[in-house]
Amino acid sequence: MIEFFKYQITDSKQIDELLSQAIEYTELFGRKIDQSNRLGRQTDNCINYKQCSETMDIVYDILKDSFKNIDSNFKFKSFYFNINPKHSFNHINVYENGYYSGILWLKCDDKSGKLKLFEESSKCFVINKKSNTKEIQPKLGEIVIFPSNTPNLIEQNMSDSPLIFIRFNIIKK
Repeated sequence: MIEFFKYQITDSKQIDELLSQAIEYTELFGRKIDQSNRLGRQTDNCINYKQCSETMDIVYDILKDSFKNIDSNFKFKSFYFNINPKHSFNHINVYENGYYSGILWLKCDDKSGKLKLFEESSKCFVINKKSNTKEIQPKLGEIVIFPSNTPNLIEQNMSDSPLIFIRFNIIKK
């Protein structure tokens, strides 16, 4: 069974603020990174960027208040802004040393690349057609949380509009 949790942000002003910050920070700190984000842009880990602290604080408060089933004594280990234009995608990712990983969708539509979670957990993960998977369609303002050792990827964005999201990993303090 693939474990994951969802939470919907209902404050449209908060979503717009986070979207604006994601675009600004991706322009400031982003670059084309083929290792994890094929054809799109992703920032470096923003943990040490003072400019990103307000955004991280907002997301931290949402997580702390919304996900009662995870220990609230956590901190961000990594925090990335992503912009995936049409035809871009994110390669398979596994964060072995974390507690939970998550994605917050800030701009998406029904043709945006889906989040795909795989049941197997291994540093040497190979996609297997028989693998148990869970596909999650991006939904504006939705946060999806899953154990960090869950292999995951973002499928190719087929929308004419860019898919914009925050990806993060948290660890226990």
